[in-house]
Amino acid sequence: MPNAPGNSEPVTIKTQYDKLAEDWRHINTMIWGVPAVAISIMTGLIFAAYQPQLEGWPRIMSLGVGALLLFALTVEVIKKVTHERNIWMVAGFGKA
Repeated sequence: MPNAPGNSEPVTIKTQYDKLAEDWRHINTMIWGVPAVAISIMTGLIFAAYQPQLEGWPRIMSLGVGALLLFALTVEVIKKVTHERNIWMVAGFGKA
């Protein structure tokens, strides 16, 4: 088998599998980390938005920024899940 660029070790199925498994574990950790960050941020924003001295537009803007951030984090999770599925397909475990 040919060598990988810049590597003297031959590329084997085991090496490729180990790399894909490492990538999958990293992405899986990130997938679980994003909702934890989203919950923390939204908890702080909701707590701040419903302070008695904050009414009207400032409250609406705080919650709007929180909703926008939550949407962005949701898109990020969808991207990570899609990437994770692609890794599984490349590794031969998923259906094409």
